[in-house]
Amino acid sequence: MKEADSSNALIMFLMCAIILFFAISYVILPQKNFSENENRMLQTAPKLTLSKALDGAYFRQLHDYYSDQVIFRSYLIETKALCTLALGKRQNNGVILTPDGYLVETHSYTSANYQYLTQNLTQIEKLMKKLQGMGVQSYSFIVPRKVDILDEKFSDFYSNERSKNAWYLLEEDHISLVDSLNNAHSSNDIFYKTDHHLTVYGTYSVYLELSKVLGFDPIPLEQFDIKTLSNEFYGTSYSKSGFFFVDTEKIYAPSLEESKYKMTIVDTGLEFDTLYDYSYLSKKDKYGVPDYEYLKKLYSFVTKLIEDKTCISASV
Repeated sequence: MKEADSSNALIMFLMCAIILFFAISYVILPQKNFSENENRMLQTAPKLTLSKALDGAYFRQLHDYYSDQVIFRSYLIETKALCTLALGKRQNNGVILTPDGYLVETHSYTSANYQYLTQNLTQIEKLMKKLQGMGVQSYSFIVPRKVDILDEKFSDFYSNERSKNAWYLLEEDHISLVDSLNNAHSSNDIFYKTDHHLTVYGTYSVYLELSKVLGFDPIPLEQFDIKTLSNEFYGTSYSKSGFFFVDTEKIYAPSLEESKYKMTIVDTGLEFDTLYDYSYLSKKDKYGVPDYEYLKKLYSFVTKLIEDKTCISASV
């Protein structure tokens, strides 16, 4: 009986010690404003006011504060994701981890999402009709999601059939890029492994499809100098997934020519002698390192389309 009492006392002591440890950590450790892994702002200690207390906002913020500022947060998130995999599930926080290391965000097929989709399409179609009434020829390209193209990577353990039903509605009045991206995917990585965005090759395949519809001669891919900007890129799917143990990947961008340019960021006054702001390469979010020469060419191309009274609508 005494041995049982001693065991219970030891368990009670350990539980109290753990609770006390976490409680003290909130007091002595500095608050973090931003999570690099999750790529989002964190809730700091909320200020109590009468209005916040009455409408419940203070208690919601307090709950988020204890969740966001908990010690070892990143390790706890990663541990939870590992436990999910150990249970035989390959999905965490709505993100699938494929056997070859792709992170693919899923999208629930609900009546609310369907209604949201139809509302967006209605607005796009209204805009196109208005432009056509002004004599502007309009085209609407619907860019598919990563989950629509890479389904062969996860079809053994996740069904995407209901989500694909939306494309029957989209393809009635809009130009779908599903087939062109499926063809491009067979020879190149058109999506980043840890992100939902298209890579250079995915974007170029959309550009080729655009050239067919609008009737212009596309610039050959060989004329683009594809530069590797970083070997340590993690995208937004990585931030959402909790699978913080996956490998890094390269992020790269095209450039048509090597020339010197003076680049100024107007709102901050920063100036650079290159097309890139390389300071972003030291951060997790590397999308702030744009290829300004490429954007300049794209701007000229879009300007010409406007002058020719041609309008393009690209939707995701």
